[in-house]
Amino acid sequence: MTQTISGNNPEHHFAGAGKMIAGGKGAVQIVLDYQLSRSACDLIAQNGDPRKPEIDNNHAT
Repeated sequence: MTQTISGNNPEHHFAGAGKMIAGGKGAVQIVLDYQLSRSACDLIAQNGDPRKPEIDNNHAT
């Protein structure tokens, strides 16, 4: 992973955050989610599919 090669700890940029989701009949399920740093978002955009408009906008800058 690029974050590790550059000397950054990936856990600082891709932090796990569980969310509780209410289901049917009062059931509660914990869903894994992530909070991304600005650096993580930029890294994802740099390596994303350029056919998608959100990614293409990042490649233009």
